[in-house]
Amino acid sequence: MFGFRKLDVYRCALDALPSLYAFADRADGDTRRQLRRAALSITLNIAEGSGRRDDDQRQFYRIARGSALECAAALDAIRVLGVASQEELTSTEELLDRVVAMLMRMTC
Repeated sequence: MFGFRKLDVYRCALDALPSLYAFADRADGDTRRQLRRAALSITLNIAEGSGRRDDDQRQFYRIARGSALECAAALDAIRVLGVASQEELTSTEELLDRVVAMLMRMTC
C-alpha cells in the first residue's frame, strides 16, 4: 500500500533524519528550524511523489533533491561555525550524497 517505504532513496532519507535533527538541535534557532524543515521535506516529497505520475512525480523528486542539497549546505554552515566537526558529519553527508544521486536518476 505504501510503496514509497520500499524505495531505497526513502530509506536512506529516513536513516539520515535522526542525525539531521540532532545536528539541528545543536545549532542556533534559525538554522535549527531550517534544517529540520529541509530534512523532513526530503522524506515527505519522496512519499508524495511516489503516488504521482510522470512530470508531477519528477517535480516532487526534484523538490526532495533540493531539500537534500539544502541539508548539505546547512551541515557546511554547522561545520564552519564550529557546531560539529567534519568527522561527526561524514556519515550523514554520505547518506545525503546517496539520496541526491538517486533522486538525480529518478528525475531524468
